[in-house]
Amino acid sequence: MPTPASELFHLYCQQTNRREETLGLSRDNKPPGGITALGIERSGTTRAYCATFQPDGTVFYAGEGSGLEGERTGKVEVAPLWSLLQLLAESDLNSLADSYQYAADFIYESGTLFDAFLLIQSGAEKRVIKSSDGAGTSLVKVALDLLDLLLDQAVWERKPLIINRNPPLQDPRRQKR
Repeated sequence: MPTPASELFHLYCQQTNRREETLGLSRDNKPPGGITALGIERSGTTRAYCATFQPDGTVFYAGEGSGLEGERTGKVEVAPLWSLLQLLAESDLNSLADSYQYAADFIYESGTLFDAFLLIQSGAEKRVIKSSDGAGTSLVKVALDLLDLLLDQAVWERKPLIINRNPPLQDPRRQKR
């Protein structure tokens, strides 16, 4: 049964005319393009989380704020992770900007996660790409969405983790009138 992560990747391959069978695990088990880690960080005014993915499927998570608290270590499905590693390795990462944002201002509810960072590590070299308000190339958006999906499907060593990316509901008794 396909997972949401593999379905998202399949859709991306269809839209970009890529062949899925050319992406995935390498024969020598070396990460594509020498990428040794991928990371995602999402932050807002009162909440944030970050996760680092190793090529073997190990994921390290840390979060703070309502619905995101805690630190965990777990495992994710390796095939979609390696497909993303391959996709990034085949892409011209130098053509990507360091930061993307829309030319408009947005107003958010308290607790909204409006900034995202994609981290790509190759040995000692680290590339960080910022996406504000969901802006960015399709490659950046797919990479962030796929990492979030993998994070949602991770198997955690300790108690399960449910990541609530939506702003916490405000207690109506506490609202100012």
